Amino acid sequence: MNICRSCNRQLKNCPTEFSSKGFQAVTCTLNDDANMNKVIGILFAIRCFATSALSQSMMGAGMWFLVIIATGCLVAVSQFFPRLKGPGSGLALLLGLISLCAILLGLLAATIGGSFNMDDSSALLLFLFFLIAVFGIILASMFKKPIRPKSGINAEQIKILKH
Repeated sequence: MNICRSCNRQLKNCPTEFSSKGFQAVTCTLNDDANMNKVIGILFAIRCFATSALSQSMMGAGMWFLVIIATGCLVAVSQFFPRLKGPGSGLALLLGLISLCAILLGLLAATIGGSFNMDDSSALLLFLFFLIAVFGIILASMFKKPIRPKSGINAEQIKILKH
């Protein structure tokens, strides 16, 4: 039986590529997706720490300072545990959507007084919220729950039933 080069799985569980010579084993993408989730989770946490540090220096430590740091830590750690990837991705999406609301409200607040006026630290804070939103939405969209048949019928039995 052929073995994949990167993950040592058997060929039947590996993606294959068709060439003129027939089917050939290629490197599995299973580990690449897991590693990408970890990298994006860590980048998400770094953005959360940066946003919390800047907001703390501007407005002082408060509830949202702690919520953003705790969410960033939980999302980053959850990407290393398969059972926690779902809740971690959900938290990333939730904080991403809250960040989008913070961006819209920050832009609305900058227009009060008749003209658009925003200092550099506020603009940087909104940019960091934008990065949190982007990384949170990407991380949530990368999470795919495995599809399992509800009745316990596997794919081979389904093929037999169709014919």
